[in-house]
Amino acid sequence: MKILKVVWGLILFGALVVVVQLADLPQDSPTAKYQRLPEVSIRNIVEAEWAVGRTESALLLLDYIVENDLPEKAEAIAARQKIFAQLGTESSPVFRLKASGWAAALADESSFDSLAGNTLADAALYGDIADLARQGSFDGNQDDFTAALNDIRGMVNVFPPAEGAITLAKAARRAGAINESLTKQLRQVLGLMRADPKSALAVEKFKENFMPMFELAKRCRTWGEFETILQQADSTDQLLVLTKMASASPATAKHLGQVLSLAAYDGRPMVSSCLDHIMRQGPKGLDALYEAVAKGPAGLKFVVDHPTFTPQGLVPVAQSRPSALDFLQENYQALRFQYGAAVPALKYLLIAVLCGLLVLLVIPGRYLEKLIARPGGPIAAPGALHYL
Repeated sequence: MKILKVVWGLILFGALVVVVQLADLPQDSPTAKYQRLPEVSIRNIVEAEWAVGRTESALLLLDYIVENDLPEKAEAIAARQKIFAQLGTESSPVFRLKASGWAAALADESSFDSLAGNTLADAALYGDIADLARQGSFDGNQDDFTAALNDIRGMVNVFPPAEGAITLAKAARRAGAINESLTKQLRQVLGLMRADPKSALAVEKFKENFMPMFELAKRCRTWGEFETILQQADSTDQLLVLTKMASASPATAKHLGQVLSLAAYDGRPMVSSCLDHIMRQGPKGLDALYEAVAKGPAGLKFVVDHPTFTPQGLVPVAQSRPSALDFLQENYQALRFQYGAAVPALKYLLIAVLCGLLVLLVIPGRYLEKLIARPGGPIAAPGALHYL
């Protein structure tokens, strides 16, 4: 009997602890509003990006699904392998560029402690991108931009780091990773350097305008990260800012690329809003946007519109295996939004009932009889059930 009584006591106490922890968040709080945002399928966005040829965005978003253990994880892994298989059958330089870095990144996708030897800059110096450059893959159908880069290659004799930066710039131009605004600025600088690429002035101009691109490549493990970030730079000054954003930690460049991939899907205004938010809020702003990717473009817009909303305010609603308490809290909040004040009232009624049952279980029957059931009184004495 005593053992049964202890078991029932533990069950009731555990239930009471769980119910008490169900928080009554204000329905107009940022967290509550975020929870009410509709669920989106990142996989559908991936398919749309893949259909229009934005392979880098598709792979980054698929990686987001996998690394955050979202419900679409199994489908995302299959879709990622399908894309890799298709890239493997293509022999064009652009497709080979888009696959750069992904094999190494996936082989060690859980570790970002060090990027040494695994960055895109390394690939441009002595990896896949360097091999493509030696094969002349970036010189086919070359335009005046690529021709100008070839003309200043003599600078390598006085400034050796220019070798990797020139290779990377040619690859970026071949893949369409440099937008027209930045291309125009770089083309003007190249015109000035072509006359005497070994001069001190030419070297200084090269450092100011082309080395930031190489610095960004040092922060990126895959071509997708590099291209997605680089495409948003309209000038070398903006490129410096983007590179600084991507330098906070080894994983920051990837997170920034994933945020910008989703933002670009929604449109350039969303990209500008996200970048402004990161500039104002710093790494915490990027962390909040990264968490909000699970809610789609609406999630990004919500974070931008609520600057004080931090990652700590985000409930992991999209995880496929939330804790039992998270599951109960989400359902409790959903019921509150649907039925209003009646749900909290029922919660407090349940707390009262559980407390009453615990009192009945803890207080010995003979003492309870003295308190509430005097002989001849209207209240019946405790029965056999209580003495259990």
